[in-house]
Amino acid sequence: MINYLIRPRIRKQVAEEYKKNPPKAMRNSGRVKDVTPKASQAISHSNKKKNNRNAGKQRSR
Repeated sequence: MINYLIRPRIRKQVAEEYKKNPPKAMRNSGRVKDVTPKASQAISHSNKKKNNRNAGKQRSR
């Protein structure tokens, strides 16, 4: 009953609404935002401090 009576009515109503008020396209649709990290040097700088932190303990043995 739903497939034969109600859904065709709803489809017609939706089609009429799309003709009267078509959906507006977004301005940035289709463009992908660039999200690559640019501060990769800060990560390598912090690793340099941690590399030699146990060197003094190992030499004293």
